[in-house]
Amino acid sequence: MLQGTWEICAEPRFRRCQTVDRDIAHLSSLGLNKKLSSARPAGPGGGTNPPPFPGRARLVLFAGEGYRGPSVTLEGASGNLEGFGGRARSVQVLSGSWMLCDRPRFSGRCQQISASVPDLDQWGLGGRVMSARPERGY
Repeated sequence: MLQGTWEICAEPRFRRCQTVDRDIAHLSSLGLNKKLSSARPAGPGGGTNPPPFPGRARLVLFAGEGYRGPSVTLEGASGNLEGFGGRARSVQVLSGSWMLCDRPRFSGRCQQISASVPDLDQWGLGGRVMSARPERGY
C-alpha cells in the first residue's frame, strides 16, 4: 500500500467512501463488499498528491456502528436525510465541523461534531440524524 491516508470508494465520483491508513485484507470489513471504484489521498500527507477539494467540508454517515455498512457522503448541507439519516449509526468527519440534527431542516435537537464518532448513540443520535450541515466557514 502507498503511504498516508486514503479515501477508497465503492462508487464512482468518490461516493460511499471509507478512509484508510493501513492495509485492508478484506474490503467487506469496511462495508465495500469487494467493490472499489475510486480512490484518492485523504488530506495533507495522505499520498503524494494534494487533497482534491481543499477547504470543502465532508462527512460520511454509516448505517452501522464503527463505520460499517452502507454509507452516504455529504459535501454540503442536507436538510432532509429521511432516506438514509434515520439509519445512521456512526459518522466519519473527513473535514470541517458539522451540525447533526434529529429533525429535518436543521431543527430539533442538534449536536455539533468535528471528529468522527463510531457510535452515534453516545450523542443520543443513533438512527436519528435527519439533517446535517457544515458549520460556518464551509
